[in-house]
Amino acid sequence: MLFTEGDKTGVIETLLCAASAAYPCAEEDAPHPIDLPHTARLYKTLLQGDHFNRSSGTIEQSPAWDGGALTVKFVEEVGKEVVVVMCTKGERNGAFVVAELCEVLMGKEGEEAKEARKTLKGW
Repeated sequence: MLFTEGDKTGVIETLLCAASAAYPCAEEDAPHPIDLPHTARLYKTLLQGDHFNRSSGTIEQSPAWDGGALTVKFVEEVGKEVVVVMCTKGERNGAFVVAELCEVLMGKEGEEAKEARKTLKGW
């Protein structure tokens, strides 16, 4: 997905719909996606824009993916209740994803990013 050309709106909406589920899930339900290690890593990778290269010590940005756009949508779609609870209740597995969300938003320019930073700071 990081290297595929074209419109990724549907994929982003699906990923954010899954992340916006109530957290933590009830015992009888399947675990929240953020509590699955591979899924949490996927969200973190998509937010930062690509994989971390250990040899160079940097994140190599994919030319076909804009992680910053996903961060703005993440704030809008997932919302305060789920984002805050991901870091404070249950297994707290969303803390690393939210930390990456904050880091990417701090480096993103533009009016949408500015509003998303303001919203996130208010939470």
